[in-house]
Amino acid sequence: MEDLLPDTFWELVVAALVLMAGAVVVEIGFTFDINRWQESKRKWEEKKLRTKCPHATFIKEGDQYGFESTFSIIFGTEWWRCGKCGLETHDIRGSKRMIERFASNRELYRKQENEFIRAHKKLYG
Repeated sequence: MEDLLPDTFWELVVAALVLMAGAVVVEIGFTFDINRWQESKRKWEEKKLRTKCPHATFIKEGDQYGFESTFSIIFGTEWWRCGKCGLETHDIRGSKRMIERFASNRELYRKQENEFIRAHKKLYG
């Protein structure tokens, strides 16, 4: 029985801390649900994807280049859905303003599109 008891006070303190840390680790292990964590992470990444989407596509009309909205109306409703990211909204005025900004600054569109592609790869691989 004497072999199980610590020889000094500090060994007793270390043993008590190790036991308490072990209890905390076991409690965290039982309360952490990896599937719920992955689902919340996926939802967060989808939100980031939608904020980075330019909601427009680059088009060529004859000799002219321009931008076109990727929003299309959902049949039977007043809602619009982006064809790139799936965002649903009832007001696309913000998208029209973004297209005007892209038309005046193509570099802004390229930058936004690259951020969208990176976010898309991070979410879907």
